[in-house]
Amino acid sequence: MKIEVIWAQSPKSGISRATSVYGDDAVLLSNKKIGQRYRLMIGVSETKSNSSAGQTPQLVNSVKPTQVRERIDYQAISQMIKDEIKSLRKEMVSMAEKTSANNSRSLEFLKQAGIPVNLQGLLISKAEENMPPQKLINAAKRKLFQNLPESTDLNRAVKVHTLCGNYGSGKTTVAVKIALKFMSLCKVPPILVSYKQAPSASSALMKELSESFSLPIFDVPDIKTLRMIEEQLVGDSILIVDTSTSNVLENIPEMENALESVNFHLVNASDSFSASQEYLINAAKWSSIIITRLEMKSSRWPLIESLVNTQVPLSLGSVSPDLNSELVCVSKKDLVNQLDQEFRKALVSTVPEASSNRAAA
Repeated sequence: MKIEVIWAQSPKSGISRATSVYGDDAVLLSNKKIGQRYRLMIGVSETKSNSSAGQTPQLVNSVKPTQVRERIDYQAISQMIKDEIKSLRKEMVSMAEKTSANNSRSLEFLKQAGIPVNLQGLLISKAEENMPPQKLINAAKRKLFQNLPESTDLNRAVKVHTLCGNYGSGKTTVAVKIALKFMSLCKVPPILVSYKQAPSASSALMKELSESFSLPIFDVPDIKTLRMIEEQLVGDSILIVDTSTSNVLENIPEMENALESVNFHLVNASDSFSASQEYLINAAKWSSIIITRLEMKSSRWPLIESLVNTQVPLSLGSVSPDLNSELVCVSKKDLVNQLDQEFRKALVSTVPEASSNRAAA
């Protein structure tokens, strides 16, 4: 019996070919997948092998001594294996080049989308880097939804709500809007105080608003006075404290120790830098974060990064500085959906066909 080698796309096609070439007496000795093809070792009789030699160029010589014939068979099989290894190496190099190109495009997409480096590893795993851009977007949005904090309501059972934020963050406007909202929800009007803040344009605004809306607003210079106001609260009245971040490390522990019932809320503009956000976020145990300037089209990524890192619960948001515009509830779903525009810009920048399709539309 002689051993012949057949390469085929599948075992079934290889057996069919062996039967057609060597007849029904051909015996399958082994079947192994190498690369993209299958190598079948076929046992055939000497007569069948010699009669079919004309169909295999490497085995053209007909009657030769056994040792010579075996050497020719070995050389033929050896050459086939070498050719297959060469083909496999070529496929692997091609695949590696394609993967590298995809990874480069993926990294460029993440860069164009404005995703901070610290977030890229969280949102896109190594296994996902060679995904098409649209799948990258879906994966990133899914991870964002999983990692952003949940939302919470302002607890009306808590008597004092302290709002703290950087200058220009819109905290005074937010404080007034919250007070106006509580005026419609509570039987006893809320009290709004400016705590340990130097006279400013905001102070003048608060006095003007106090007269316009019949809203009690006071300047409070010390913790003793603030404590006294809390003690005078009756019914469902709420005390809203507007304070700056200049003495946040001193004021917040002082209020925690002196007041019976207090929650702290960080007022943060949506376009603030990540470093300043995290400094404030780490300065206290915040009950929630209130996001202002949501109407602006600036990048949300610094805010997103801070929220993911600190997990401060979301609560309210401001979409306009106009006092006639009410505050809105903010959820992580809202924030993720607001990133669609940034993802679309990155998609157009990194995928030429997307840009051409958009132009055609």
